[in-house]
Formats: sequence, C-alpha cells, structure tokens
Amino acid sequence: MGTKDRILAIIRQKGPVIPVHVSREINTSILMASALLSELVKNKQVLISTIKIGSSPLYYTTGQEQKLQQYSNHLSAREREAYELIKQKLVLQDSKQQPVTRAALRQIRDFAKPIEVTIEGKNELFWKWYLASATDVEKQVKETLGVKEPRAPEPEKPKAEPVPKPEILKEQPKPTFKRGPEPKEPKPKLKPEPKPKLQFVDKTVEDEFLSKVVWYFKKSEIEIIEKNVIRKKSEIDFIIKIPSPVGTLKYYCKARNKAKINDRDLSSAYVQGQMKKLPVLFIYASDITKKAREMLYREFENMTLKKI
Repeated sequence: MGTKDRILAIIRQKGPVIPVHVSREINTSILMASALLSELVKNKQVLISTIKIGSSPLYYTTGQEQKLQQYSNHLSAREREAYELIKQKLVLQDSKQQPVTRAALRQIRDFAKPIEVTIEGKNELFWKWYLASATDVEKQVKETLGVKEPRAPEPEKPKAEPVPKPEILKEQPKPTFKRGPEPKEPKPKLKPEPKPKLQFVDKTVEDEFLSKVVWYFKKSEIEIIEKNVIRKKSEIDFIIKIPSPVGTLKYYCKARNKAKINDRDLSSAYVQGQMKKLPVLFIYASDITKKAREMLYREFENMTLKKI
C-alpha cells in the first residue's frame, strides 16, 4: 500500500484529522504530511475545512461532514453565535441579519452554505445549514418570504344515487301543430379586426456597456475566457485572466450598469465567486452606496471594485 493510500485509510477510519495526526501514523514530518494531504485535496480525494485547529485545517472524506460539529468550539465567539443560529433556524436571509452575523456567516463556510433565491427578478442571498435537506430549505425559504403552500383539494364525497320514482301512466295529450317563426334576414357578418403586427427588436444593436467593459479589458491586457450577458446593457458575467507580477491570475468578474450599486449586488457577486472558487472583480459604471462600500472592506474578502 502506497503512502497516499495509507493516509486515505487513516482519514476514513479516524477523520477528520490534522497533519500532526497523520505524521504520527505514517512516521514522517508534519511538513511532509501536510504536503501529501494537499495533494489528496488537489486530486479531490480528500476535503479540507475552513475551521482551523490552531493554524491547521481539518482533512476529511465525503460522509464525515457531520463530525465537523465536534470542532465548533474552535470558532470565535461571534462565529459560534452565528453557528448556533443557523443550526437552529436552518435558513437565514442575509439582508435580515445584523452586520456582525452577516460577517460571521461568511467565515463559517463549513457550516453555512450560500444560496441565491430569485424574487420578482431580483436575486436574494440566503444561508443554509450545511446538513439541511433540500425539502427543509425550500420550506424555510417559503416561510421566510411569506409564500403559502397551495392546499390540496378535498376529496369529493360520493353522491347518493337517486331512488327511482314509480311511473304513473297519464293520458297522452293530443298533438297540436304550431306555425313556425318567420325566417329572419341574415345579419351582415362583421369583418374581423386586423391583428396587431408583431414588433421585432433588433438584436444587432450594439451594447454600449458591453463595449465599454471589453475596451477596458483590452486596455488593461485582460483576457476574456467566458462571457455571459445576463441583461443587455446592464449585467454581464465574465471569467477572465488578469496579468500580474507573479503570473496570470484567474478571476470571476461581475459587470453592472445601474443607478447605484448596493450591498445586495456585492453579496450576490461574492457568493458567485465563492461557488466558482475564484476572486472577484466587480465593475460598475455609476455609483455605489455608502453601506456597500463599508461592507466591502469589512465582509468581502478577495473582491476588487473598479469603476469605468
């Protein structure tokens, strides 16, 4: 059995573990154990936690997620409060939480997972307990938003069959003949109203905002890998490569063109970046609210804002 296979067996048996546990089991240095664990994480054979024991994260395999709760006492006081709150509520609406709680939820990513809910065309950020089922999450979100479940129709009661009445024979009346109504003149047919002509929007009209963003990328020597126009002239997603002194860096980029960028816009972009495991470049063309600017420096790590 190779060294990596031995480490996998140790994690499956005793996980979650930290490098010092592994180093003792395989009789090697902590540095070497950390390097081997990092390779297993890179190959997606092992998962790594954001919670740390001292300065080291925990390493575990799929199916051991519930055991992470044993190490919740290593969270800070504020993180512990957020942990207990989401564990109890299962789902929390980000915009309804206190700033301290919102910041803590972004730090306990092992236990709080971000989800986006579209409400009347707008994206709203929620946090779910990491072990909550999809059914429980959907139910809690609907309760939070005041969405009522439709009632199931009541089963129809069986109708009682009518009791046949005995027939009474009566003398049949003699037939009488009446003169039919005079034929009426046919009414003139009305011509159907002409249907309104369909209007077609010319999709070839240039998107000025997109052109402005692309021009900025070219000027800054930024390479576009992927492009997705969410709303024409107002919202675009990119995956880009940015040159730097240490080499080319891959970024997720959200470009928005609206009157004022608010904290929800930043939260949505931050969550998308987390899901893609990429730092975020947020490009905007107008203004940003004071609250959003304050949250940028306090809550959103690995996010850069650029006005064009």
